[in-house]
Amino acid sequence: NYHERQMPARHEVYVAISPNNSMRDGLGLLWNETGDNQPLTTPWSGYAFNHADVKAAYLNYCRSVINYFNPDYIAIGVEVNLVKQFIPTQWAAYVDLQSETYDALEIEYPDLPKFVTLTGIDLVEGYSNSNHTDQMAALTDIMDYTDYYAISLHPFFAEVPGAAIPLDMFEKIFASSLNMDAKPVCITETSFPAQRLSMTAYDPDITLAGTAAKQKEYFTLLLNEA
Repeated sequence: NYHERQMPARHEVYVAISPNNSMRDGLGLLWNETGDNQPLTTPWSGYAFNHADVKAAYLNYCRSVINYFNPDYIAIGVEVNLVKQFIPTQWAAYVDLQSETYDALEIEYPDLPKFVTLTGIDLVEGYSNSNHTDQMAALTDIMDYTDYYAISLHPFFAEVPGAAIPLDMFEKIFASSLNMDAKPVCITETSFPAQRLSMTAYDPDITLAGTAAKQKEYFTLLLNEA
């Protein structure tokens, strides 16, 4: 099939899936043969993350993805600490879903690294408008259900024209890994714009004041730290 044909034999395979939607403020939307990101229908539109049907559906989806792609690494939750930030009343339900999914997959696929990703800038006090105490609590809640301390990093400094990228950014982000029982660390996705970019999917719109020079500065720092 198409995806298998695109995977060079010498490459490892990383797959990322998630039960939360792309805006990280609710359950994943409906995908079917007519399109993706469609509104959920009844009764799914009223389900919490830890509803029995959601748990069963997500575990089955994880199994089908693993069996299809045979990945070397799989993320089973993407930027999950944003659930704590955007919809804190649903965080406990999300952790319930994550814990049961992880435990079941650990039994069935014990040698496959399974993890969630976290937004790095929200784990450092002062780097974002997230509540630092809440973010550290979320980190503690999720640590038993992720094999890696895995970071999604799209530095917010790009939003400030002329702002310098702190040279200790990675040190501060990964200092939080001390709370993760010395789990392996990785960056699962990252970016830095080379030009001014407006993101209109948000309310209000977000303007990223990137430049080619700042992009080079960021990726040089990233690779040096790696």
